[in-house]
Amino acid sequence: MYNITVREYARLKRTDHPVQQNPSMDFAEISPSAFEYLYELNQELAEQGQQFLDLGRNTSELKVKNFVGVIETPCGTEIEILPKHDSALVNRAQSRLLLVKMLSQVLNLSQKDSGLASIDQFKVPITEWFYLQFLQALQKLYQIGIRFDYQKTDEETLFLRGQLDTVRQIKKPVTKQNEFSIRHDIFTSNRAENRLIRSCIDCICKRTQNSDIWRKAHKYHLLFAEVPPAQDIRQDFKQWKNDRLMSHYSEIKYWCEIILGQQVPFSVKGNKRGKSILFPMEKLFEKYVEIRLLNQLEKGAKLESQKSSHYLAKYEIDQTTKRIFNLKPDLMIEYLCQQENRKKFLVLDTKWKLINTFADENFGLKQSDLYQMFAYNHIYQGHQSDIVLIYPKHAHFGQALQPFLFNIHPTLGGELQPKIWVIPFDLELDKLDIGGLSISGLFA
Repeated sequence: MYNITVREYARLKRTDHPVQQNPSMDFAEISPSAFEYLYELNQELAEQGQQFLDLGRNTSELKVKNFVGVIETPCGTEIEILPKHDSALVNRAQSRLLLVKMLSQVLNLSQKDSGLASIDQFKVPITEWFYLQFLQALQKLYQIGIRFDYQKTDEETLFLRGQLDTVRQIKKPVTKQNEFSIRHDIFTSNRAENRLIRSCIDCICKRTQNSDIWRKAHKYHLLFAEVPPAQDIRQDFKQWKNDRLMSHYSEIKYWCEIILGQQVPFSVKGNKRGKSILFPMEKLFEKYVEIRLLNQLEKGAKLESQKSSHYLAKYEIDQTTKRIFNLKPDLMIEYLCQQENRKKFLVLDTKWKLINTFADENFGLKQSDLYQMFAYNHIYQGHQSDIVLIYPKHAHFGQALQPFLFNIHPTLGGELQPKIWVIPFDLELDKLDIGGLSISGLFA
């Protein structure tokens, strides 16, 4: 197994003799077979509207986009992609710990179960971290008890039990009349859920490079020895039951889907051989901020994500009004404005980009992002309230910028002065850095 670790926007260069240890997280060398696989996988995902790679400086280079996770190629190359949360080069352990913390929060894992303390001991820790989560979920499941089920079976025996299959018995030749054709039920653990768990155990035993994880997986391999692995993974997932008696299987199902390459939330996955678990960092950051902001809201305030009640335009066709270009701000807060004694709305949008307060007069902000904020403010708020852009905090963006004023035409309400706030989100303290003020108090 050839393991490399890079971060977002790193360059992957094709070479016949790749270096085993890549000193930089922004550049790595990969084999021609790994390069071809990544290129084909990216083309396949492009047809689905998802791409995680761009062409680099020449035809022998690929550039990673803003995706994090793990890609495994059929030739044995495993690429770990970590978040680029600072403009300066940071060590792998810091980036890895940040990714695991965000995934643990978004996937609703407790700190005790997420393995944050031991994550930097693994050679390819993100992959091993997924394995560890599965084994912890399996331990809880086994303590409660695995489910058995009755399964019909047909047998030829020398004694009679169950139900005699008279049709088969009559059709037997004389030389076989001493045997009984019977049909009966057996109480077995061979059911779809347990077959998928067995397949995950086999996968971990085969792929893990950590001795502790291998030992734990091998213990369950022996305990599930009577359960055959899944022959048709997709069909077994369709047969997975979610009734009351199977409620304790709900947690492990998610990790089975990840390890066996099934669809997981906001991830991308191709159909080609090899496993890929990729999370769009923009979506991961958005969800993480949403969860953390819930702890900063004042009493009575409500937070809603991906509100999609308004459209940018509409047109008439066949005497029917069609709405197009749905406007979906990342977050919207409804709160009580004390000064006006009425409810107001505050639109917030997250951007996983490293802006630089020392870069130029625009601070590295994109004009298209400001256009987007203007549309949100006009459609959702009628320019009656401010709007917020949230970026990750780092060395070159340590505090909120002075708010920008929208240039509102007089016919739209020129006396109004809505502001665009550009505020950092501290990923260490897990909160908006707004000087200790409340969200509604600052933007009231």
